[in-house]
Amino acid sequence: MKSLYGLKKAPRAWYEKVIEHLLKTTFKHYDLNDATLFVNKVGKIVVYLVAYIDDLLMTGNNESYIASIRRNRGKVLK
Repeated sequence: MKSLYGLKKAPRAWYEKVIEHLLKTTFKHYDLNDATLFVNKVGKIVVYLVAYIDDLLMTGNNESYIASIRRNRGKVLK
C-alpha cells in the first residue's frame, strides 16, 4: 500500500483495502449516502466506525477495546 501514496487513485485503493478487512471481522456494514458505517457489538461494548474516502472516525463506549482495534489497523495496510 505504501507505493500508492501520491497517486491519484490512492485514496480509493486505501478505502477498498480497509473495507475488505472490516468485512472479514465482526463489524456489521451499513451504507450511508456519502460514507460507510461499521458497527461492532461485543456484549455491552459498541464501536462505531465511519469510513469516508481516506478518513476513518471511530468511537465507542470502551477505550481499551478501541485501542486494540487501532493496534491491529497497521496489519491491514501491510
